[in-house]
Amino acid sequence: MKKNNKLVIGGLSLVVGSLLLSGCTKSFCTVDDQAHMMYMFDYGVTEYYDNAEQGSQLFAGNDNIYVSYTALDKMSEKSGIGAANAAAAQSGAPIPSQDFWKAVDTVVLDKALAKAGYDKSTVTYSQLFTSLNDYGYLKFAGTEDDNSLFAYFDTVVNEASALVSFDDCPTQDYITSYKASLTNTIATYRSCFTIDEGDYGYYGYESGTGFRPQPDTVKMSAKTWGNAWKQGLFQGLLVYPIAWVTESFVNLFSGNNPANLAGGVPQILALLLVTIIVRGLMLLLTFKSTAATSKMQLIQPEIAKIQAKYPNSNTNRNDQQRMAMEMQALYKKHGINPFSSLVVLIVQFPVFICVWGALQSSASLSTGSFLGLNLSSSISSVIFNGASWKNGSAFTALGLFLLMAGAQVVSMLLPRILQKKQTKNVSKLGVNPTQKEQESKTKTFTIVMMVMIIVMGFTLVSAMGVYWLVGALFSVAQTLITNAVGNKKKKSK
Repeated sequence: MKKNNKLVIGGLSLVVGSLLLSGCTKSFCTVDDQAHMMYMFDYGVTEYYDNAEQGSQLFAGNDNIYVSYTALDKMSEKSGIGAANAAAAQSGAPIPSQDFWKAVDTVVLDKALAKAGYDKSTVTYSQLFTSLNDYGYLKFAGTEDDNSLFAYFDTVVNEASALVSFDDCPTQDYITSYKASLTNTIATYRSCFTIDEGDYGYYGYESGTGFRPQPDTVKMSAKTWGNAWKQGLFQGLLVYPIAWVTESFVNLFSGNNPANLAGGVPQILALLLVTIIVRGLMLLLTFKSTAATSKMQLIQPEIAKIQAKYPNSNTNRNDQQRMAMEMQALYKKHGINPFSSLVVLIVQFPVFICVWGALQSSASLSTGSFLGLNLSSSISSVIFNGASWKNGSAFTALGLFLLMAGAQVVSMLLPRILQKKQTKNVSKLGVNPTQKEQESKTKTFTIVMMVMIIVMGFTLVSAMGVYWLVGALFSVAQTLITNAVGNKKKKSK
């Protein structure tokens, strides 16, 4: 097959594969999962307390709960209210009053207490907190008739508007802006896959006081394999099984105790095992191709001799044909298909994308942290966050990146180093420009691939950084072992 034809077929295969693999990056997050996240980022302007020193009485005759209200200009611009207010201010559009948002909080609280079965006159602070934790998310959830985000929110807005004056109410453009800002806020959160319904993740703002003093977990629903197949072939074939195995190992190492996830040790152990299993299965699937690649390294001295015999093969067509015939004979003698390495790449590409999708979706990996680093956060976002240097997580992220990058460099350069070692004692009959050109292209390709992998590793979630680190060490061990076995067989012959 001609080189140009191979490039065209390879390019088309990459395009088709990318389209098929787009399903690997689909989110497992349901409408309810997303509604839970949204409520953590925007639970309103009302702060709830259990003593009179911090606010005014919420319900007449009930001395258990007190409230205060956050001024609109103090709302985080990352929250739905803050972002919508900022957009409205820039466009000169009217901004709804604090009274409107207080009314929204009242409607949501009434619905939550009713769902939980608590009476306003006797409800305690802990019961109120539990009610909002369990049912406050309904503010952004769907309805029985319309299971889409914000379907219920439209009802809440209408009920709240009826409690205040017309001038206090928002315009439709404002509500649209509000919804868009919250949608953008949770767009990067994809860790919704779990095999057991429970509280996972780390969502919200570091406010420091009041009802939500710090980010917390949210309830995630259990995901089924059937739903995964509906999202795409690879989502069902690879992403779900990998995510399921990851969650199962985390549950095993944590003893099914959510409290044990805080330190991150169960997550790291699960990642180690998942990496070894995935790489081991890939090795089995590509065993013949991997063996052929190892043989190619061992016959490098013979290849070098053939190339040295035809120093003018890049300009002399006859020399080029003779060298090609001798190379083909050499490959046939040793039972090698020179294009077998393409099989490894064809297998590795979808597996890598699907592993990324699975680890990014894992709810357990987003819960707790290892040495301060949340495994669902990207390495770059942690390093570029000033607060991360104060709590130490940036140092962990930087250390992981350096280890991952170093291991990747070693794993990719080691085959070239061993290949040079194989050919260093070969006597040169002449300089072969074709050989030098090929070596130059291979070297350039290797460097480009290393840079791409390192850059990608910097931007992907930290869990992928752990996967790549362990995977690179696996590759180094595999290369050294196969080279040692091959040399031993060669000497015995």
